[in-house]
Amino acid sequence: MNNMFGGNSNLPPGCSINDIPGNRPEDIATEQAEDNLLDKLAKAGLEPGEYLIVLRAGLAAVKAARQVRKFDCKQCQDDYELRIDLLKNKLDRKEEE
Repeated sequence: MNNMFGGNSNLPPGCSINDIPGNRPEDIATEQAEDNLLDKLAKAGLEPGEYLIVLRAGLAAVKAARQVRKFDCKQCQDDYELRIDLLKNKLDRKEEE
């Protein structure tokens, strides 16, 4: 089957090479981040028990950061909903006049 670039492809219609796990941009970014992490850990000269500390502390930091972002997002959403309600009420009053 010819693809849009004139070559042959075994992929089903509508699929691209980026749809294959491992070839998606997010997969490539994850792999690069993991390689970077492993390189930094290797250069740190950690003892075996210290890897566990890094693991636990790192995961705790990520979980805390996610909670902060979740709270910030919820707070922003609440603020926007309040503003929308205020604007709606203002418009309703103008229509009544």
